[in-house]
Amino acid sequence: MGEASKPGGSLSMVPGCRLLNVEPQTTVLKAIQLMAQAQTGAVVVTMENRCVGIFTAWDLLQFQAREPGSDLSSVHLGDVMTNKVISARPADALMETVPLMLKSGIGYLPVMAEHCPAKMLRLVDILAYRYEVAEKKLASLEGYVSDLMNDETDSADASNE
Repeated sequence: MGEASKPGGSLSMVPGCRLLNVEPQTTVLKAIQLMAQAQTGAVVVTMENRCVGIFTAWDLLQFQAREPGSDLSSVHLGDVMTNKVISARPADALMETVPLMLKSGIGYLPVMAEHCPAKMLRLVDILAYRYEVAEKKLASLEGYVSDLMNDETDSADASNE
């Protein structure tokens, strides 16, 4: 199914946040530093350009609750990351993504091309894009209705003359 035939388009149309790829042996401390620098809440964990996990701020909170006081410079992402990654493809339908993310309880969605992370989408990115598209459609419809009303007024004026 092409992008134009999908209601709302595809994920390839949505700008994502900064994609950070790290390896499983990266320490939690290093990942946190990278995430803070990039102002994002997640990194994709890859081995040989293949996604093997994701580490988010939520994973950090869960780890800290289980292991309070742990030395984050000695804990590796491979030990604390989420292994079961929910991901999408660029051609996936935009309208199906929000329900998937909400149902799965995820805020970050890696978009994969050929098993390699291509970009990272946040739920807020998708919602903002959908809002922007809806605003443009609304403005277009308002213009269309206004033009119709003006045409009717012009026709009524011409027939009264």
